[in-house]
Amino acid sequence: MTEYCWARPDEEDELIDFANLVFSLDGSPTDFKKIQPRVYDRPGSSSITQVAREGGKIKGLISAVTGILQIGQQQLKYGFIGTVSVHPYFRGKGYMKRLMPMTMDALKAQGCQLILLGGQRQRYQHFGFEDAGAVLTLNFSDMSLRHTLGAEHDNRYTFVPLHEAGQEALDQSIALFERKDFRSLRKREDFLIYMKTWMGKSCAIYHEGQYAGYVYLIKSKVAEYAMLDESKLPGALYALMRTQGRDHLRLGILPLEARRYQALLAATDSWEINPFLNLQVLDWAAFLGCLLAYKAGIVPLEDGQAVLGIAGQGNYHLAVKNNQVHVEKVDVEADLTLEPMAALRLTTLPFVEGLHPGHPFHNWFPLPFLFSDADAF
Repeated sequence: MTEYCWARPDEEDELIDFANLVFSLDGSPTDFKKIQPRVYDRPGSSSITQVAREGGKIKGLISAVTGILQIGQQQLKYGFIGTVSVHPYFRGKGYMKRLMPMTMDALKAQGCQLILLGGQRQRYQHFGFEDAGAVLTLNFSDMSLRHTLGAEHDNRYTFVPLHEAGQEALDQSIALFERKDFRSLRKREDFLIYMKTWMGKSCAIYHEGQYAGYVYLIKSKVAEYAMLDESKLPGALYALMRTQGRDHLRLGILPLEARRYQALLAATDSWEINPFLNLQVLDWAAFLGCLLAYKAGIVPLEDGQAVLGIAGQGNYHLAVKNNQVHVEKVDVEADLTLEPMAALRLTTLPFVEGLHPGHPFHNWFPLPFLFSDADAF
């Protein structure tokens, strides 16, 4: 008989060993203490993990963390599902059909307004998740940056591992992070451990010996950065590429904010737009209201009102007047009703008009959505 329940504190080492085994057998060698140190390199992982056991032995598990997204002046509580693992010898027994709903119910009970996860899209559509958001990935090469910057490029940048840069540099980096309009809240004392997620490496950036910002790299991906002067970013990237021995770098931005990054766009070899994460919305009024208000702070929204119906979850009245946003759940007929996954495609993907030509929601969609790899699980 299969037992489905929360993991026990005395089996936390077993949880890590099990997840390492499953992921290592599916691909390259995996060490969850190194790729998710804020979760697995300290006690407490049992409190966020549900397991399937047979004969007293773990055959499957799912973990999930919670956090707060600060989006402009508003916040959303999220759950992030990860470490979805079934022993390869025991697949096909339906463990995930029980563990996924259990995990999602636990996140709902904790007041989460949306749930995120990474992974293969069709696999998680079965549980109500859909690709959401869009990231504009900019690809840089040594040649593209060198040609953009010219022969007189600035070579006065230095990089010091953030954990070696001292308390002042760390405090400045945290302060820069906390100025970001779209971020997941972090405890200050945990900032450095977040910078190790996915075996990433972080550096303080110095220009002519003065602190200039920080960068968090996952291999050749600039997964997070903040600069005191963003106009210096192309030069810093070129110096970083040469210092780190990289022949290319890539960096993601919100498509909606491309005008902020014209110097970067001029320096790219190429770019591409990809969906961001698998997402399921639990509180549509909060989700739509928060992200629509954030978009209104970036671009002017057309005045108007319309009702979006989401099958099984209700109808939502959206109104914009003088770039002020109001969203509430209502008991009136919808102008357009969609299934939840289709509603995510309508509201967050960058081809709204192609999906729903003539839709009644003016220029309100797509909504911007961003999430740092350092906070991902």
